Amino acid sequence: MTLDTIVQEYGAERFVEELGNKLRSGTYRSQPARRKEIPKPDGKKRPLGIPVIADRVVQMAAKMVMEPIFEADYRLSQILLLRKLIYLSSKSKSL
Repeated sequence: MTLDTIVQEYGAERFVEELGNKLRSGTYRSQPARRKEIPKPDGKKRPLGIPVIADRVVQMAAKMVMEPIFEADYRLSQILLLRKLIYLSSKSKSL
């Protein structure tokens, strides 16, 4: 099913609402990725997995929720590391 098909025939709002209901109820199951082979410069082919639209929507929603959490944690780690480096640097200068 393409995005255009979902929007025109199913309705984007309905699609997202039903997907959300499945996620909340725990009944959502990801679908197998569509396999496509992409030619490489050497003539061989490499496999490519293309997720269905519902899986991409779920992945992006998860990213939007988790990214700020991990970014904040990462920034805190950077600040603590910087403080430690400054402390160690000042301590070595006093020796």
